[in-house]
Amino acid sequence: MTEPMVDPFIRAAVKKLFRSGGYFCISDFDSICSVLNVIPPEGVRDRLALVHCLHYRDMEPDLREEVGRLCFGTFNTPGFKLDIEGAVQIGHGKVAAITGRIQ
Repeated sequence: MTEPMVDPFIRAAVKKLFRSGGYFCISDFDSICSVLNVIPPEGVRDRLALVHCLHYRDMEPDLREEVGRLCFGTFNTPGFKLDIEGAVQIGHGKVAAITGRIQ
């Protein structure tokens, strides 16, 4: 049985948030959280706000990966499950794959 895909608006917003050559936008993060009806864990939004408008190419690889982990950790909800371990490779300034499948 094929799993249903996540809302295409959410999928597009997540891809935009991590587009190659782009920058991190806290407003996009906030919008995704709002639509998913999730509240980031304590301190996560404040940490992410520190890198608002910082280009991924200007971040150290470890920082890019941590930004991805914090975002996807927040977005992982019963209706929007992401495979962080196998799918997300932000270390080179891009997301290699986003599963975006409901599990």
